[in-house]
Amino acid sequence: MEKDARREDVRKLLQQKVEETEKLVEKEMTLTKTVSRPVKDLSAFEEALLCHLDKKEDEVTLFLASLEDPLRKLPLSRFRKFQLQVLQLVTTFEEPEEKKEDQSKPFQLSSEMLREVDTALSMDPNSQCVVINDYSIRGRDLHTLKEEGWLNDTIRNSYFSLIATRGNGKLMDSFFFTKLDSPVSDQKKRDSALLQYPYLVVPVFRPKHWATMFVCVESRSISYMDSMGGLFKEGQARLRKYLSDQTESNDWKMQTEENPNQPKQLNSDDCGVFACMFANLRAAGKPLSTFSQADITHIRKRMVYEICHGQLLSLP
Repeated sequence: MEKDARREDVRKLLQQKVEETEKLVEKEMTLTKTVSRPVKDLSAFEEALLCHLDKKEDEVTLFLASLEDPLRKLPLSRFRKFQLQVLQLVTTFEEPEEKKEDQSKPFQLSSEMLREVDTALSMDPNSQCVVINDYSIRGRDLHTLKEEGWLNDTIRNSYFSLIATRGNGKLMDSFFFTKLDSPVSDQKKRDSALLQYPYLVVPVFRPKHWATMFVCVESRSISYMDSMGGLFKEGQARLRKYLSDQTESNDWKMQTEENPNQPKQLNSDDCGVFACMFANLRAAGKPLSTFSQADITHIRKRMVYEICHGQLLSLP
């Protein structure tokens, strides 16, 4: 009964949001040019809502159908704010309040830490902040961790290297995956030493999108984690072939089912942050459901702090 009551509250709030958004769109359209929201943005938004409403597809489908036209016309910045507002409304009523209290803002930094982050984000673009495992971090690199920024290779590689160093794993840098199609003779000689690491972290670049592959050496298993969903079986097969060639072992296994607890992004900016968090959580043995889109603002600031100090903080 309590869960039904919460769902009814969600339904009412969503309907209220429909009315507010329709009015907002009408107002915005008098001030801005018409835009067309990419279908993938709406699809990712729908998937996230379905996860939070226990796959109550009728509720979500009706809600988004009533908003499809205005959402496609809403300016991008407004669209992002709308997604986060609705997600926050939904997650508020997912669990009893007493359970939510213990989980509130798990990635938020202290006031003192935040002051350090603000100082770092205001650095001159050319000023060097820190060197992490041969990666020189400058102000312009840290600036990509600001809200809506696209993480660059330096930030991704330095953060992945912190993850690998913490657990004695091995980082395959952000350029590695694009070279997997090269013949073994064109790559480095066979590297059986790969088997000495507990895990391998593999950043994966797809057109305008970043994901992560994680290799557990002990179980000879490959996992693919993508904030837009999917398994990228072709990419997994390429990595499996590489591992087989390099280690002369054919028992590497690919992931065959998507993790239902894997969080999804609700915009076009945060894939790099999700990719880093997926690797961080898997390497630490934590569930991927530890975070969601609603935590990304705090996680971006947390990453700035961690990179500036050259050390990862403890995970919730």
